[in-house]
Amino acid sequence: MPKRRLTVYAPSEVLIRQVNPAENPSEARSGSGESATRLGKLQRWLGLEPNILVMLTTLLILGMGEELWSRFVPKYLELLGAGAWVVAVYGTLKDLLDAVYPYPGGWLADRLGRPHSHPVCSACLDRLCHLPL
Repeated sequence: MPKRRLTVYAPSEVLIRQVNPAENPSEARSGSGESATRLGKLQRWLGLEPNILVMLTTLLILGMGEELWSRFVPKYLELLGAGAWVVAVYGTLKDLLDAVYPYPGGWLADRLGRPHSHPVCSACLDRLCHLPL
């Protein structure tokens, strides 16, 4: 008689799978399949499937390299001949805009709903990026 194993994919979906020892003898012997090791159990508990791990790794690498250049902007401004006040204003505006930037989008999402606010915010940002300076 084949063994049955309960695999939970989502809180509302449960799948009972037949394990055939002739198809995969290692899974039939271990009884718990891919989660026999501590690392496998931790990965299942955290929900770290291979596609999620690839996405997580990509975002971590992108996040590490995304803001590397911004640390050199004050030195670059000094090299261009800017004074201490210009560098200070740059840093202040950068911090202020980082803090204030999410609020208009959040307000719009509360008023219109998230699906409807995304195109509006995208169109506004598109227009702002193409302003002649």
